[in-house]
Amino acid sequence: MSADLNVTSTTPPAFLWHTADDEPVPVENTFAYARALVRNNVPVEVHVFPHGAHGLGLGEGEAGPDEWTVLCGKWLNRHGWAHPGLPIS
Repeated sequence: MSADLNVTSTTPPAFLWHTADDEPVPVENTFAYARALVRNNVPVEVHVFPHGAHGLGLGEGEAGPDEWTVLCGKWLNRHGWAHPGLPIS
């Protein structure tokens, strides 16, 4: 069931973010998935924020994780996947 064991060259590109002190899901899981993507030449971008509880969603009110939506928007834009009507800060 581990996502990193199921990555192939046809796995979609991924934007990943995690918090280093997430207890329910260790940040190592994100690193393992990112390594598997890289090994299979799948585009990936990873951001690890020092603090933040599990399940932050949009990260509102949590310094660091509250930036992930902007970072993701820029990543989408760089790859040409952003919706043309959405502003990217």
